[in-house]
Formats: sequence, structure tokens, C-alpha cells
Amino acid sequence: MSPASMQEVIDKTNRYIFNTYRRAPVVITRGKGSTVWDSSGKEYLDLVSGIAVLNVGHLNPGVIEAIQRQSERLMQSPISSTASPRQGWRSCW
Repeated sequence: MSPASMQEVIDKTNRYIFNTYRRAPVVITRGKGSTVWDSSGKEYLDLVSGIAVLNVGHLNPGVIEAIQRQSERLMQSPISSTASPRQGWRSCW
């Protein structure tokens, strides 16, 4: 991704995404473990988690396996219905 297109992504994010918190001026394109890389290849140590989630690292094999197992059964269930517990999620870390 060129610097111009990286800036374009940042500009569109600032324009269309509700600004509930300040974003870093980088475009993260991939991650592995606790490391992430931006669109220019610069490496960062990811010390941040998402909102209301547990940071288990990027490409965590246990999480990938649990997601694969769960995706074969049920991907999403609306809060207005009752679904069987998502077995396996807690055992992946």
C-alpha cells in the first residue's frame, strides 16, 4: 500500500467511522502473536486489545481451531433467541 493510499484509508475512516476514540495514524495490515505490521511494513508490538475482548494474540492456533470447530456448527445467534453454548471457546487459551 502506498503512503497516499494509506492516507486515503485514514481519511475515509475519519470521515465515515464514528469517532469514539482517537486512532493511531497507521493502517495495520497483518499480525502474528503480539506483533502487527502496518501498510509500509513497519513492525509494532501490539499492546492493545479490542473493546470488551481478551487479547490472545494474532493467529493464535487455539483460537483458530476453536473458530473452525464453531463455524461448522453455528456462526452467530441473535440475542433474541436461545442457542446452545459455544463449546470449546474457553479451552482455546
